[in-house]
Amino acid sequence: MIRGATAVRRVLFIAAAVVVVVLLLASTVQATGARATGDVVGADELPAIEYTVRHGDNLWTIAKRVTAAGSDVRATVETIRSLNDLTGSTIYSGQSLLLPRD
Repeated sequence: MIRGATAVRRVLFIAAAVVVVVLLLASTVQATGARATGDVVGADELPAIEYTVRHGDNLWTIAKRVTAAGSDVRATVETIRSLNDLTGSTIYSGQSLLLPRD
């Protein structure tokens, strides 16, 4: 009987350890503000990043942040609209947008 109880404790300990690891990994993924998206595995090769709109953001200010120096911000605004199927310029706090990767 003692051997059976010890085996059960070991299994329960391993199961608890697995749950803790999974929760830690999930919280780490959730804590990252911008996540890379796409079909390619290499982060540098991904076509877009996901961004969560904050209070006070608009398409122009977001596009300006991700546009390379000397490039046309208007083109980036249009790319953001296209990536997210937006017909206008209205965006909302908490909304997720795909942004082009420069």
